[in-house]
Amino acid sequence: MINTIEVADKQIKDAEKRNIIVILGVTAVAVLGMLVIDNMTLLELGMATIFVYLPLVCIFSSLILFIWAMHQRKAGRAYKRTVTWATIFAGIVIIFIVVLYVAGIVAHPVAG
Repeated sequence: MINTIEVADKQIKDAEKRNIIVILGVTAVAVLGMLVIDNMTLLELGMATIFVYLPLVCIFSSLILFIWAMHQRKAGRAYKRTVTWATIFAGIVIIFIVVLYVAGIVAHPVAG
């Protein structure tokens, strides 16, 4: 009996993991498609990977994952791992913004 419950729990976790990977993949491809439509050259795309592509993927992924987690919660399915990944991606964006803000302060100090 316990083995059956463990197997069912593992299948639920695997399904949640698969949903997260699909959402991240689709989001990454959609954002890259937006950049390709913008006619970015390969050199521009190299710089855009760090300063445009990564933050956009993280923002869109966290929003989509939060929405998916709310849907999963409403349906009574597992959603904690989805919320964890959404929080991680939101944290990456926040850290990125703070680092750019601090770099701006260091580069252009306000004269007192």
